[in-house]
Amino acid sequence: MEIIKALKQLYLPINMINVILSYIFSTSVSMNWNGSKIKFFQDSRSGLRQRDHISPYLFLLSLERLGHEIQYMNNQGM
Repeated sequence: MEIIKALKQLYLPINMINVILSYIFSTSVSMNWNGSKIKFFQDSRSGLRQRDHISPYLFLLSLERLGHEIQYMNNQGM
């Protein structure tokens, strides 16, 4: 997966990579119902969702990786 490659290229500790990946692929969800928090339940879809706190950072990471790829291809004359 590209996100794993990007995280490894940043030389992040494997523990931090695992925390980020568990956050992305976690399917456990909790909600507030009438001001009370209900217990966790399993969602059928994994991945990032709207308003995830980590989404903007992963988006910037993706843009950084894309920029490196474009620069590499430009240097190779592609």
